[in-house]
Amino acid sequence: MPQRPPAEERAALLGLAFALAVGALVLFWRLTAQSPFIDEAFTVRLAGKDVPALLQTVALQDVHPPLFYLLAHFAVLWLHWPVERYRLLTAPLTLFTIFATWA
Repeated sequence: MPQRPPAEERAALLGLAFALAVGALVLFWRLTAQSPFIDEAFTVRLAGKDVPALLQTVALQDVHPPLFYLLAHFAVLWLHWPVERYRLLTAPLTLFTIFATWA
């Protein structure tokens, strides 16, 4: 028969669950209500280019690896959302920060 985890471990997991719930609430509250930030506009502008032009622009104008821009390219190509809605794709990754801090 499996034993219950110790009280300290249960409290830690409960704290993590609470932090993730509060973090999600704060994160998603009116997430798409603000106008795009400059880095978001830059990313969506680059993502709208064809792949060779996108890779060349990233190589010349940015220091980040191109994988995120390629993923954004296909998201823009398939979804056709307003710029603010693309935050819904990356915002959940922010919750990993809470988990990593807890870990």
